Amino acid sequence: MKSMTGFGSGTATKDGITCTVEIKTVNARFLDLFIRSPKQINPFESIIRGLVQDRITRGKVEVSVSIQDAGERPKTFTINSVLRKQIQELLVQEEFYDDPKKVPLQAVNSISNEWIQQHTPIAEDVLSEIVQESTNQALDALITMRTVEGKHIEQDLLSRITTLENIIKIIDENKAGAVDAYREHIKGKIQEY
Repeated sequence: MKSMTGFGSGTATKDGITCTVEIKTVNARFLDLFIRSPKQINPFESIIRGLVQDRITRGKVEVSVSIQDAGERPKTFTINSVLRKQIQELLVQEEFYDDPKKVPLQAVNSISNEWIQQHTPIAEDVLSEIVQESTNQALDALITMRTVEGKHIEQDLLSRITTLENIIKIIDENKAGAVDAYREHIKGKIQEY
């Protein structure tokens, strides 16, 4: 017996990228699956959906996916040449310098950072691997929690059934005497009238 409510979390890391998946379930008649994730995970939502549907058949299921980039991947740098040229022309126009070519880099950078930093995109196979691994870890933890909670519920139900059976046994043992006692009670009331 498994509980319908539970929570599980899983984390996987590869190439400086960490994926964390958290799954929360509550009672529902049918499977109602909702996935919240960043844009870069959108291509992998069908994988997440398949993994969840393989192991959970009922309940409202909320899956939350997050990605953290440690920034260890190579970066590329480019110069925003349009911005640099505009700043140089502005400095000449305002008569700080007489020739745009004579405007030093420090002067341009003091007005605006013309450097553009770009991260190398995360490889799809890396994302796919860590998404699957963290989802499976979260599902394992969730199912373990639901199983433990289910055992507690089962023990509680069995305890209540035992209590009810004992009450029914006491009632059965005393029902013949109760009918006789009630009959005598009614006879006494009739005799009083």
